[in-house]
Amino acid sequence: MFQIASLNKVNEEKIEINKIKQSIHHIKEKKEEEYETLLINVSGNVDKNTYNFEFCLNCKMEELLKITDEKRIDFNDYIAEGTVILTINGKAEIDPEINASIIRCYKNSFSIFINFYTNYIEDNYCGEIEIDLDLDKYLNNNEKPIRTINGYNM
Repeated sequence: MFQIASLNKVNEEKIEINKIKQSIHHIKEKKEEEYETLLINVSGNVDKNTYNFEFCLNCKMEELLKITDEKRIDFNDYIAEGTVILTINGKAEIDPEINASIIRCYKNSFSIFINFYTNYIEDNYCGEIEIDLDLDKYLNNNEKPIRTINGYNM
């Protein structure tokens, strides 16, 4: 589910979840860490406006398996800093304010809930997104990551 603006239901909703490689450069320790994680992209349109919301996890996919069953927890700490992008009609706004939570529903299935808003001078946007994630589709499959995202840890 993706709703935006006056919480209008977004038409032609599309959720893409892709495996990516996250590369973190630890400056102080002078080392680099690479791991596979997920890039999640939700898009759709309302009237003549197109919307896209994208973020990347900041942990290995296996880290989600530590979440206990049927307990809703804060998900903000699992989202990589600087990767949340809200695009409206092709104009990107990096890091809108978000409140995210996750619940483990069954075995390796999760529901992610995101509320977001922007603080623009001209236009403000708010919305909510619900994503169902079946982690089994991404764990232990041989698909190569679609791209590498680089990050730095001071």
